Amino acid sequence: MKIKIKALQIFLLSAFLLVSVAMMPVSAEKMSISSFFSEMGGTEVNAGEYLEIVDPSNFKNLTEKQKNQFYSMKIVVPDLSKSTKGNSSVIEITESSQSRAVYLVHNHNSVSPALLGIDWKASSETTAIFPEVNVAAQLFSSSDEDSWEEEESESESGSATSYVEISKYKFLPSTAYYKVVSTHWGYTPGGNPYMDTLTSNTLYYS
Repeated sequence: MKIKIKALQIFLLSAFLLVSVAMMPVSAEKMSISSFFSEMGGTEVNAGEYLEIVDPSNFKNLTEKQKNQFYSMKIVVPDLSKSTKGNSSVIEITESSQSRAVYLVHNHNSVSPALLGIDWKASSETTAIFPEVNVAAQLFSSSDEDSWEEEESESESGSATSYVEISKYKFLPSTAYYKVVSTHWGYTPGGNPYMDTLTSNTLYYS
């Protein structure tokens, strides 16, 4: 009888551990973005490592050569504790010193009040058809504008396109400050990588 009870205890413990392990990646991935911005905000990191955290689903689809291009680039992690004056940017890309082709990438993000909630958006628009355009965005909230936590995350990818947009609505959010961080990246027609980050205005919702 004692042996059966012991076996049952071992079985239940094993089942509990398996369920716990299965659930861990979701919470770990959720926390990793908040922790990353909290700990690394304002510091320079390589763009590949940055994309592994903020846009892993699209980054993992790249070839090793493409990934290495981003690992060799540098990007400054947005500092959420600092206010921003604008929520748009323009990247100017010249294909090569021999080429006269110059492309522009217009990036934008925003967070604004809506009926019973808030709208948050991020987009990229290029002046030519690009082979790949990616946008990843996170909505963050804070009770004191000091410590920020990720509320939602979204990413969109387009092939052979000039426009990609994320448009989301959050119903009845908690009373807090909100802002959006977006990452805009991809490849020009000549295969050159580009990348930029934006931090939106801060919205107080009550």
